[in-house]
Formats: sequence, structure tokens, C-alpha cells
Amino acid sequence: MGHVTANGIEIAFSEHGVDVNGTMLLICGTGQPAVMWSALGTVDTLVGAGYRVVTFDNRGMAGAACPTPPWTVGDMADDAIAVLEQVAPAHVLGASLGALITQTVALRRPDLVRTATFMVGGGQFGALWQRLMLGITPMFASGAEFPIGLQQFFMAQAMLNPEQRNDPTLVQLAIDMAGGLTDTFGPGGQYGQYSANATWITEDHVTELADMQPPVLVIGNQFDPIFPSRDLRSVAAAVPNGEFVEIPDASHVAIDPVSLELTMAALLNFLSSRKDASPAPA
Repeated sequence: MGHVTANGIEIAFSEHGVDVNGTMLLICGTGQPAVMWSALGTVDTLVGAGYRVVTFDNRGMAGAACPTPPWTVGDMADDAIAVLEQVAPAHVLGASLGALITQTVALRRPDLVRTATFMVGGGQFGALWQRLMLGITPMFASGAEFPIGLQQFFMAQAMLNPEQRNDPTLVQLAIDMAGGLTDTFGPGGQYGQYSANATWITEDHVTELADMQPPVLVIGNQFDPIFPSRDLRSVAAAVPNGEFVEIPDASHVAIDPVSLELTMAALLNFLSSRKDASPAPA
């Protein structure tokens, strides 16, 4: 376990495996604890492929620092940069909110980033999800509780594709998993991370894609309502050296074994094709 103090907080990070083919920094999404990378097999797959893998909990998670919200994605990117400075040069992968953080890190510090992978995120939220995110963030700011039914609906939409949403058994599975995810925030963390998402929505983060220096892999899921696959295809086209891969039949959070295997295969193929990629000069 490593530690770094930056931006007024202490950030703990874990290292897995040995650097044979490079180092990979994984950046979590909204409400995602770092241990999920191991639970989903991401860490073991990358370690098995010869990568040293570095993980950390974003600010606001249970057990992590939680400065007084609201925050911006830029604040969270500065946290990630502090970790990256300890382990760079590195490939960087982020999921959802983590993809927005990765986009910001790669633009701010291309000298630390060999490649960037945006997993189900990047550019801007889908038009409908923007309205939802902007609508619920003031609720957190007021100290109100997130209604349990809304939480369950929110997570079921994120986890299930349109056909699966009509299966009561799968809906119940998504609801059960949703409870576990929302329990992973520390006090104030849910407001903090959602406020970062909401602030991002009010800003232009599409034009800046043209300034991206590292090679970028964008992974979109076919039925993602939060970052629609069509929009992410445009993100890959907007960066100077971008690739796009779509995972079929998956919603925003892909949890089935086939989707996870396809995602990791796309990532490893990208990393292999960019094995000589080096960070931009400082």
C-alpha cells in the first residue's frame, strides 16, 4: 500500500503484479470502490498479461478522504495525478466518471500518460442523463436522502439492457447490487461525486478532445443510456489518435462474463498495439 498527500488530502493506493509490459492506473467511476476492479477480474487479467496495476479509491468513498463538497472532475483529476506522479509513466484507464477523470488527466499531464482508455465515458453525458444528473444533485446539496426507489431505478437502467429490464429476476439482481454500490460512499461522498458529474455537464469537454496527445481507446456499450455508444464513437473520432470498440448487448455497467471478456480483449489488443507508446515530453 502506498500513500501520497496532495490537494489537502491523503490518498492511499495499492499495487498489484510486476511491471513487465508497463504500469496501468485504474480510475473508478461514481460510487465504485477500487476493490471492484478485482471482483470483476480486471486486476487479475492485467497482471496475468504482465502489467503492474495500481488502484485507489476516489475521494468520497468509504475510508477515503472526503473534502467538503461540491467538487469538480478537475479536483478528482488532481488526486489521480498525484498518484500517477508516484507510478508514471503509465497507461491510464477510467470507467464512467473515471473516464472523465482520465480525459482530464491526459490533457493536463500528457507527460505522465502512455495511453488513455475511456471505458463507458468521455466527452459529455447523454442528453437525457444530463437532465437527471443536474436534477438530483441539488437534492444532495440540500442534505435530502436519495429516495430508495429512485436509486433502484437509476441502477437498473445502468446495469440492464432494454430486454433485461423486463425480466423480474434480473431487475431484482440489479436492485440488490445497487444497494451494495450506494453503501460504498463515505459521509458527503455521494454529493461530492455527483456534483463533479453535474459541473462537468455545464462545461464544454468536447472541443478539448482535439488537443489529446496520448493514444486513446474508447469502449462503449451498445445500450448505455448514460454515455450512449453513438456519442462515444464521436469521442474516438475527435481525438487525433483514437480507436472505438463497442460491446454488444450491454448497458452502462457490464457485469455478464461475455461482456467483461470482450472488454478486456479489446483493452489488451489496444495495449499490445501501443506497446511502444511513450508519454509526451514534459
